[in-house]
Amino acid sequence: VVRAYDPTGVLAGVFTVTTPGWYGLMPVCGDAPLTPEDEGAQAGATISFSLNGFLAQPRGPEAPTWTTHGDRSEDVPFLFR
Repeated sequence: VVRAYDPTGVLAGVFTVTTPGWYGLMPVCGDAPLTPEDEGAQAGATISFSLNGFLAQPRGPEAPTWTTHGDRSEDVPFLFR
């Protein structure tokens, strides 16, 4: 299971791997600005990931950043430790 977290540790996305080596598309939720709760990432926030509870370090040239609702990101390769 791959999980995505916003900078405050709020779970913002989950994807269950069904094909080893490929994790597919994973929706990552943003924060709803009109509520007092923190439901997800804000634009410009760096997203962190875990795989089965272990920290996953992105290997891309840039940090994975949440942009806005509906945007798509390029592939984010990971190094799992």
